[in-house]
Amino acid sequence: MVDAATVRHVARLARLGVDDATLAVIGPQLGAIIEMMTSLSAVDTTGIAPAVLSGVETRYRAPDTGVEWAPAAHLENAPESQGTAFRVPRVV
Repeated sequence: MVDAATVRHVARLARLGVDDATLAVIGPQLGAIIEMMTSLSAVDTTGIAPAVLSGVETRYRAPDTGVEWAPAAHLENAPESQGTAFRVPRVV
């Protein structure tokens, strides 16, 4: 089991608010995940190359569709806009 301080730290990193009741549930779950990952480190992977890409072409970006950015049309449904940009709440 993971101690409460570690669970609070991980929750803070994930920007999650947790109360004491939630800590009691999340602690054992996080411990089980860490235990599973630790057990995977025992697997012998000698001679196995890392598989960063499986050899299949991976597209990270959609192909150019030929549609151009028309700010006025895209901003019609925006709750708020400023110039040619969407206006969003400030995040600190």
